[in-house]
Amino acid sequence: MPTINKKNLLYVFVKGHKGRGAFEIMNSAYKSQHKDSVSKSLASPIYMDLKAIEASLKYIKDHRGENHIPQNPVIFIFTTYEVNYEVASDKKVPKKPEMIQFKKTLEKLRDEFKRPHQKQRDEIKCYWIPDNFENHIEDVKKLLKH
Repeated sequence: MPTINKKNLLYVFVKGHKGRGAFEIMNSAYKSQHKDSVSKSLASPIYMDLKAIEASLKYIKDHRGENHIPQNPVIFIFTTYEVNYEVASDKKVPKKPEMIQFKKTLEKLRDEFKRPHQKQRDEIKCYWIPDNFENHIEDVKKLLKH
């Protein structure tokens, strides 16, 4: 993995809902850089989550070097749908047509974000956060002080 310069770091939070998906792009200080949504009537939440991932990456690609989007971003995508995380992270082989198409689109975008001097394509990383996730890192840090 390349050394991550914080100015190149972007966090993308996505969420799908029936017929709609939304995303927010944030910098390393969690300051919002862009928010948007996508829609397709009657589409499933999982599918709309995939469309939000695609839309966020296309926005980043189209605005590299402008609108507070780094020229060479390292992107961390957070989704609440485990299956989308598994497909995006190569932990699961897609079987449904929409998942197969998503994977093809994601691979194409990964190629476009790949830095010429890097062998790996690790500029896009996907993580799963359960809907009821609670961050307790601060509690754990307090344990270290005792």
